[in-house]
Amino acid sequence: SSGGGGSNGAVRVECDGACSSSGVCGTDHDPTTAAYTSLVVRWCRREISNLDYILALNRLAGRAVGDPNMHPIVPWVLDFTALPRELRGDGRDGGGSDDDDDRGWRDLTRSKFRLTKGDEQLDFTFTNSAQRHHVTVPLSDLSYYHYTARRTPVHTLQRYVRSKFEPNEYPSTMARMFAWTPDECIPEFYTDPTLFHSQHDAMGDLQVPKHMFDAAAAAAATAAAADGGD
Repeated sequence: SSGGGGSNGAVRVECDGACSSSGVCGTDHDPTTAAYTSLVVRWCRREISNLDYILALNRLAGRAVGDPNMHPIVPWVLDFTALPRELRGDGRDGGGSDDDDDRGWRDLTRSKFRLTKGDEQLDFTFTNSAQRHHVTVPLSDLSYYHYTARRTPVHTLQRYVRSKFEPNEYPSTMARMFAWTPDECIPEFYTDPTLFHSQHDAMGDLQVPKHMFDAAAAAAATAAAADGGD
């Protein structure tokens, strides 16, 4: 039994003790199991969005905002080459031809690591991992600081990315960011347009495709894409 969800991802996942009577939980109110079961039921009923559901799973997994090693993760759902037909509105051009209506969606049948690195590197990682995994981490601190570079102090970037601050070495557009990273996305790209704006004089804003107009529209389109264009 959880509280209502919202677009800011504030989904409560605590069991309030009413689960067994409603047939939702039935787990003697173990907090984690009850919360998870109730969450899944609400998601299946479409009472919460895909994004809120994934954010709640992140919290249940112990991920915390601001921790580069355990920051919440969400899948990339757009590749930013075009705006998918399902998300177009206001007479907006999708950025592709009429025959390219499938453009813009990320291939969710493959991990982001596989899309970026290819099958050979994927097999190499599996073969040489101490514990056989194709993808050892879904989000590295290197990717995290590339994503948040425009609002991260330079001295922090120098510590985690490169000792000499080179603004031009950071992806300048969302399309380049998606193509560069082998890791999944962070929720801020869905919810926080300020992530696109640079606080560094030497580094420009993270550019969004012209068919998305601006950072706010890019974040909104990404969030809508998480629910299949609803």
